[in-house]
Amino acid sequence: PRNTYICFLLEARLFVYNEAMRNATQTPREKDFLLTVLIPVFNEEGNIEPLLDRLLPILKPYKHEVIFINDGSRDSTSHDITQACVHTKNIKLISFVRNFGHQTALTAGYAHAQGDRSEE
Repeated sequence: PRNTYICFLLEARLFVYNEAMRNATQTPREKDFLLTVLIPVFNEEGNIEPLLDRLLPILKPYKHEVIFINDGSRDSTSHDITQACVHTKNIKLISFVRNFGHQTALTAGYAHAQGDRSEE
């Protein structure tokens, strides 16, 4: 449910961006940037792999990084993301020892983002 929303939102934003670049008078430079995707998570055990299965193919044409911010999960969310980090170099994890809330998680993600553009 929430993962579907995140992927749909990202697909929509990239589609709008690509359409704008196609309609621009200049030569498109649509892949000449690093895109950062911030994903705050809390107790998302079992949802990380399906999210990445949908998200990574969308991001494949772009230079990108995916930053998960684990907001004090008490389940295996952190472990699931760590496993993904081992297999995919563009995935990063910030992990809090307790729940600080959605906005604090996003602030931490922005502070660690290396990209030229960020999508949350």
